Amino acid sequence: MMEFVERLVCKLYRLVKMAFLRSRYGSRLDVGGPISFRNPFFCRLGPHGRMHLGRGAFFNYGCKIIAHEHIEIGDDCLFGPNVQVFDFDHGHDRSDIAYKKQGMETKPVTIGSNVWLGANVVVLKGGNDRGQRYRGCRDDCIA
Repeated sequence: MMEFVERLVCKLYRLVKMAFLRSRYGSRLDVGGPISFRNPFFCRLGPHGRMHLGRGAFFNYGCKIIAHEHIEIGDDCLFGPNVQVFDFDHGHDRSDIAYKKQGMETKPVTIGSNVWLGANVVVLKGGNDRGQRYRGCRDDCIA
C-alpha cells in the first residue's frame, strides 16, 4: 500500500512541477514530449534563457539545469543523480573586483540524443557533444 502511495505522490509532483514550469517560462521552455524526473528536480531560466528538453529524457534525483542563454537536451537522455548543467559562469577576469560584480559569461550547451551522464556529472557553458563527447560520461565527470 505504501509503495502505491509513494508512486502516486511522485506522479502528482511531476504533474504539478511541469505545470508550474510551463506557466512560469511559457514558450522559453520547450518540452519535446513526455519526460521523467525524480524529486527534487531543479530547472531555472534566466530572463533571456531558453531550454529544450527532449522526448523521453530522464532526470534522476537532484538534477539541476540552469539556462541564462540556451540549453538543448536531446531525446532519450539519461541523467544520473545530481547531474548539473549550466550555460553560464561568473566573470573572473579581475581579482580587484568581487566576482559577483563582474557579470556573467554565457555560451549555449548542446547535449545530443541518447546520451547518458552518470552521477554527479557537471556540464559547463559551451559544452557540445556533437562529437559524442558526453555519451557515457561516468560518475563525477566535469565536462
